Amino acid sequence: GRATTDITDAARAATMGAIDTLMVDMDEVVPGTVDETDGRVTFRDAGGADSYDVIDEIACRALLTGARVVSARRPDLPRQAQLAAILRHSGLSAGTLNRQAPPPGPPSARAATGPRLATAAGPCRPAP
Repeated sequence: GRATTDITDAARAATMGAIDTLMVDMDEVVPGTVDETDGRVTFRDAGGADSYDVIDEIACRALLTGARVVSARRPDLPRQAQLAAILRHSGLSAGTLNRQAPPPGPPSARAATGPRLATAAGPCRPAP
């Protein structure tokens, strides 16, 4: 399919620059981290110095790759999910997202050929 409401799939898609439109629940906070290279999500029980809001991180990555991001209330989202992403390509289903990796090299080297990702001190997260 061309859409997902799964946070882990959306994180991978945002990391690969594969999100066209992202709708997020404006009130939801999901503590954890998103891997900078493959978009793998690690959930945490509570926020802390070693985590941040995963949904905000997904939204930031989507914005950095040209996606349209819309804030909404949960009842207005499909399936009342925490987020909903419309993917750019129909071939990027959940199974495909789990198998694909972004191009090698640092984010600056991928700018012309792949997604532009935030680094640990990049625009998505402040420096520690």
